[in-house]
Amino acid sequence: ASLADGAAANATFNSTGKSGQFIKLATDRAAWITLYNTTAARTADASRLETVDPSPGSGVLLEVVTTGSETIQITPVSGYYNDESTPLSELYAKIVNKSGSASTVTVDISLVPLEL
Repeated sequence: ASLADGAAANATFNSTGKSGQFIKLATDRAAWITLYNTTAARTADASRLETVDPSPGSGVLLEVVTTGSETIQITPVSGYYNDESTPLSELYAKIVNKSGSASTVTVDISLVPLEL
């Protein structure tokens, strides 16, 4: 769906494995992408500003800001895990459009699942 400039949308990435390692993240336009280990962590973080670091233990796994269509290598490699009460093969995201106009935002995540 199209997002207004500065608007956020929630997304779920499926078939990620219950844990693993991020390799790279790509967007097709400027965006702020935050990945979480639970849906509750995503909800609790919804009002945090981009300029504020997440609190330790908040469930934020990875945060990337792009300035256009670009691919960001995650170095050093960063791990992830699903921390729902019954771990799922999913990651939860908040995607904010920073492109300057209303548009869709495509996010591709390259990862290596370690536990299916």
